[in-house]
Amino acid sequence: MQSVLASASLATQGFADVQTLHGFVPLSLYFLTVAESGERKSTCDGIAAKAVRDFEEPLVRAHQKDLKAWRQDEAENRKSRKKRKLADWDSVVENDSASEDEMPEEPVSPSILMSDVTLQGVLSLFERGNPSIGLFSDEGGQFFGGYSMKAENKTHAATSLSKLWDGQGFSRVRSGSDPLTLYGRRASSHFMLQPVIAQNILSDRMFKSQGLWSRFLFAWPESRIGQRILESGRALDERAMSALSCFNTRIHQLLETPCPTHADDPLQLVPRPLPLSQGAHDILLAFYNQVELAQQDGQAFAQIRGFASKAAEQAARIAGVLTVFENTNAREVSAGTMSNATVLMDWYLLEAARLLDTGPVSQELRDAQALLEWLQTRWSEANISVRAVANRGPNRFRTPDRARVLIDVLERHNWLARLPGGAQVMGQHANEAWEISLS
Repeated sequence: MQSVLASASLATQGFADVQTLHGFVPLSLYFLTVAESGERKSTCDGIAAKAVRDFEEPLVRAHQKDLKAWRQDEAENRKSRKKRKLADWDSVVENDSASEDEMPEEPVSPSILMSDVTLQGVLSLFERGNPSIGLFSDEGGQFFGGYSMKAENKTHAATSLSKLWDGQGFSRVRSGSDPLTLYGRRASSHFMLQPVIAQNILSDRMFKSQGLWSRFLFAWPESRIGQRILESGRALDERAMSALSCFNTRIHQLLETPCPTHADDPLQLVPRPLPLSQGAHDILLAFYNQVELAQQDGQAFAQIRGFASKAAEQAARIAGVLTVFENTNAREVSAGTMSNATVLMDWYLLEAARLLDTGPVSQELRDAQALLEWLQTRWSEANISVRAVANRGPNRFRTPDRARVLIDVLERHNWLARLPGGAQVMGQHANEAWEISLS
């Protein structure tokens, strides 16, 4: 999911800014995935980003040839100017000025993906390159432990990444040169980390205080090593390959479609506004209010208020990505798409609370998520009851009191819906029963 959404965000972010409850924001999404070595992080990301790399490769190859020719022309121009220095000075000044006017500009870099990420590299690419890029690295520790994140640079790096996510200008100030601010740039990111590195950076107080983690969407799934048994069912493989082919085709279509740019600067994106339909607005408003109440002292998200406060905006961004991915010229975000986006954000909220929360509710949310995964993958019925969890659920939840607590947590997050009057569970009528959401 992380890799697919990251590629979709990269391919769509140049086309539109989506409406939220407080204005319009970019479609750019930041992802951080944690998994052990051998979990096939690189493989998954390579599959999801294949269309991007296939699109980028011939453009980069052609650019390298153009850049080589430009540098040769520039060298010849310098030699010519040097020879003219023996001529009359006024003539030299006049000819040099004319020569500079005639000299073609440096070719614009078509690079889309950056894997060896540094902030200086991002700025350099934005100066003379693609205004819409992806910071994708399966070795995220090289970035978070590299030069950009040294103690003296860390605050500036975190602030710059946050501003880029916000859609603000990307700036550089150097002694001896004029300040530079670049507008209309977009960047999506997906950093993959191993657990030992993730534990250090997720607990970094500076990153939290600067609001960087509130802009990332996290996933730290349980290890599947030892359980990845391959099936021989060809039909399943064909369905998966067909879906992947459709995804790659759409990514390629989006990348080859020109994004709107400023009339005076072809490297400055001018994404169009993508409004919410009334139904989408109502769903987002209800989601916002639900998450806001859950930030009260003692509630589910009291310990991750920074992340939770941006949950509605993140949901709008996801909905915008899904909308433009489906239709580049979509007029608005539909209610159905926004509903799907809020379901995804419910999951991300639970994951953020599990990873970022240092309060006493963290274990409860961790257990609730484990129960949800069990319900969606191993429980065969559509409904569930406290008795069913206590009798058949994971061993550590097999007490009525613990089962009820976790069911209440999942109900608050809309993963379970209470059934008035009860329902049939395990062949018997349960006075209290809940319907399970499978999405």
